[in-house]
Amino acid sequence: MGELEDLLRLPVRVGSPDPAQAHRSFLVTNGRVVDEVVVALKEWNERMHGLGYGRLELIQGQELLKTFLDLSTTFVPVRAESCAGLVRLHIAVMARTMLDRERFSELLWRIVFSRQSPSPGPVD
Repeated sequence: MGELEDLLRLPVRVGSPDPAQAHRSFLVTNGRVVDEVVVALKEWNERMHGLGYGRLELIQGQELLKTFLDLSTTFVPVRAESCAGLVRLHIAVMARTMLDRERFSELLWRIVFSRQSPSPGPVD
């Protein structure tokens, strides 16, 4: 478990972490760790904690998947300009009760393909 010990013992040197604040260490797997390994990890964690180090936190596949799925309902990976375009489009539709197909098409191209459509139209 040499690399895991290093994970707990060595300071973080990437980025600009606050040296006064303890860092958290994680072991992440996209599968499931067998029960014997979980027990061994808990015992190892207690030993390392007794030596003054933090604990290694285990994140298993199903927990990771659930976290990603929970985030997917609130996280929208689009640029702010695209969101602003959607809001402007929504306001325009509510005011006119007609959808400007040219603007809507261009906005979708920019959101989905992250580029201007082959037949550019206004987006504002």
